[in-house]
Amino acid sequence: MIGASLPKMFAAALAVAVTVAVLYRPVGHFAFLEFDDDLYVTDNLAVLRGFEPGVVERAWRTNLVGNWQPVTFLSHALDVALFGLEAGRHHWVNVIWHATNAVLLLALARLLGLPLWPAAFLALLFALHPLRIESVAWVAERKDVLSTFFFLLTLMAYSLWTRRKSAWLYGAALACFVLGLMSKVMLVTLPFVLLLLDWWPLRRAEGNRAGAWARLVGEKWPFFLLSAVFCVVAVAAQQQAGAVRNLEEVSPGVRLQTALVAYVAYLGKSLWPVDLSPFYVHPQAWPAWQVVVASAILVALTAAAWRQRRQRPWWLIGWLWYLGTLVPVIGILQIGDQWMADRYTYLPMIGPLAAVVVQGWQFAKGGRAGAILTAAAGGLAIAMLAAATHRHLPVWRDTASLSAAGMQGGKGHWSMRTNQAIAMAQAGRMPEAIAAFDAIWRDHPRDAESASNLGFALLSTGQMPRAVEVLGEAVVLDPHNHAARVNLGQALLATGQSGRALEQFEAVMAADPQDPAAYSYAALATATTAPERALAWAERAQALTPGPNLRALEARGTALAVLGRQDQAAAVWREAAATARQAGQPQVAAQFEQKAASMR
Repeated sequence: MIGASLPKMFAAALAVAVTVAVLYRPVGHFAFLEFDDDLYVTDNLAVLRGFEPGVVERAWRTNLVGNWQPVTFLSHALDVALFGLEAGRHHWVNVIWHATNAVLLLALARLLGLPLWPAAFLALLFALHPLRIESVAWVAERKDVLSTFFFLLTLMAYSLWTRRKSAWLYGAALACFVLGLMSKVMLVTLPFVLLLLDWWPLRRAEGNRAGAWARLVGEKWPFFLLSAVFCVVAVAAQQQAGAVRNLEEVSPGVRLQTALVAYVAYLGKSLWPVDLSPFYVHPQAWPAWQVVVASAILVALTAAAWRQRRQRPWWLIGWLWYLGTLVPVIGILQIGDQWMADRYTYLPMIGPLAAVVVQGWQFAKGGRAGAILTAAAGGLAIAMLAAATHRHLPVWRDTASLSAAGMQGGKGHWSMRTNQAIAMAQAGRMPEAIAAFDAIWRDHPRDAESASNLGFALLSTGQMPRAVEVLGEAVVLDPHNHAARVNLGQALLATGQSGRALEQFEAVMAADPQDPAAYSYAALATATTAPERALAWAERAQALTPGPNLRALEARGTALAVLGRQDQAAAVWREAAATARQAGQPQVAAQFEQKAASMR
């Protein structure tokens, strides 16, 4: 029990948390990545509004990159409200959640009967493993650490409920489960984990009789119902975002083969964490020998765990925990182009690690020599894992380093190539970036995002005629790509085609009334011809934008000047100049100041 030695428990928990914090200390200097961090935080206007009124409603209706995750949304919005866009602090929040999860795992292990020091060792094995890096050092993976926090709380509340049968504890477990699902829907397998704990170590199955199992399943019907509902919600959200790939692209047979190979590959990475990658490209087909070997390994491990179910039940529990919790992301339902991801092991590997630790504890109880050998092996394992994490952590420092790692061996996914091109653009190497974007689009001529990226780079460098051509193709390929439409409108506006530009902006405003860029540029397009309408659009754009909106200010100033309201126009130009200067655009600020001066 946790309370048996509270001072020692506190000391162990503190040691675990501090160890995690020290190991992950470098992330405080890491940047946001152009690899989902922009979609979750830095370019997500709904999140950037922080905890403004209506934040819960925004969280409820926002689809984060094909995922409905309102609790994760609120977490990111709170970070923005507290820290703005100071990347290091966002990273540190992930580390704090990860350290908390390690402490909760220690507490759960104690609650389920594991002695303090084996429990602390389990927490460290979990927390220091290099496969955890992706979930901790990547801001966009807040959903991993957050959902696991609620997962562990659910197991703790449930374990206490089985002893006290308090309605409050059952309700707490259910509430934590809901919050976990609203952080990441991967938790849908949790009811089956509860059944595993019923078998061992809680031993509630009463001799494995059918009636006992029926009762155990029946008492969890709210958990199963929630899992079913969230499965439907998750698939609908992924389909709406276009992230679920069609069976024509990846056949059911290949999906099954992927699952078999991935199960073994994750075990291999856990035992020997080398050649870690931010993106494992799906090969589309697997060699027959690889599938056969993977199947044989899985069958052998399952049979071995089953044979030991009475003498050493922890092996079967840990193995089934691993197999079951990986089901949502194992490849049966193919999401995106990757076939595996380090982050997917964050929760599933707790089961096998717990089995290893329990076995080590059993060996250590055999005598002094066994205890010394177990302690030495455990210490060596922790040291090696910490060293591997320290060595691999800098890969996630910024977009350039991540993309370089993803491209090692020339087998990187095109998204890694895109990130490399974005890093070039951010470093001011625009000719190289444009060449890279152009090459990516040539390789993927039917991909709207590739065309959109190239078009935006051309727009940024003033190559308007070709920008119009490329962005027009992006819009044809994907009429729902609002960013491409807004960029196309800008290019058309710059080439004097204000009517065609306005068509693009109005199309976006009709499809997404919350897009401030469309309102901003529509206001610019009509500032001289329809100033009253431009003022209304500029006001709407500013209302939707956290902080000053330079384009909206520009449109307001122009419209007010056209209407003859010089004093108001001058005030707006001065505000625009201050905004541009704060954004590091002194030349633009000087232009606005000249316009303000001309209003006198």
